[in-house]
Amino acid sequence: MTMMRFAIAAVLFASACNNVAADAQSSASIALDMTAPRPTAQLVIGDADPVTAIFDTGAAASVLRLSYAERIGVPNQGPASAHGPNGAPVSGFRTRIDDARLGDASFTGAMAVALDIPLPLEGVDAIIGPGVFSGRLVRFDFPAGIAHVVPRTADNTPSGEATPYHGENTHGRVRRIPAVRVDIPGAPEIVAIADSGSARGLLLPLTLAHSLPLSEPLTSGEPVRMVGAQFPSLTSRINGNVRIGPLTIENPQVRFADGIGMSVVGMEILRDAILVLDPAEHRSWLLAAD
Repeated sequence: MTMMRFAIAAVLFASACNNVAADAQSSASIALDMTAPRPTAQLVIGDADPVTAIFDTGAAASVLRLSYAERIGVPNQGPASAHGPNGAPVSGFRTRIDDARLGDASFTGAMAVALDIPLPLEGVDAIIGPGVFSGRLVRFDFPAGIAHVVPRTADNTPSGEATPYHGENTHGRVRRIPAVRVDIPGAPEIVAIADSGSARGLLLPLTLAHSLPLSEPLTSGEPVRMVGAQFPSLTSRINGNVRIGPLTIENPQVRFADGIGMSVVGMEILRDAILVLDPAEHRSWLLAAD
């Protein structure tokens, strides 16, 4: 399942960006726990005890587990609702995260929703999107298990061409998500969402399957759960080298989902690379690991 789609569905308000970080010239590091399928870090809000949060590049806005939000007393700014993966409505409230720290990186004024997260995320009390550090760059060094939040300067900005974020913000919904370019033999270039909230590898719309060089027949796979619905999926293997940014993957296994219109690159692939995000300017870079 992709965390990103749940977070987007939940946020029915506000604009494209969170407030600029309180100190846009500061640098800090976030230790990432890479032992789970998705990277997590320790989150502290105010003087509350630390909790575990998924640091989710696919989350357009942040989500707090409802029981955690109520326990620490974050402000209730009005109702919010979403659809869980089984289609049932989920109610909660809009809020704002102030005086917070993810790892050693501080942020404040971040939009969020508090919901009873209907996902099997034992021990996780929050999903934090990189937009909380808008005004700075966020450099995910997945192989090293660390993210660096640094000033948005020429020295810190990668020299290569950036990939614009995927999607746009419309009708009060925050939908702009970091993206990477995917090159498959014999197919037009694909722009895919770079989603550390997805534990899987490469997910493509089923409509692309007939036009790609597959080395084996499509077979049934686990359903893909997104935005209150689940979609049938099929799996196969690409015949040839697939390039995802600087990465070359030989004959990768791919999931094709019936009924979705997006492509997703998840942690099975991202964990071997460095992902740099500029949340304020909505641009991203996928780099080879140092």
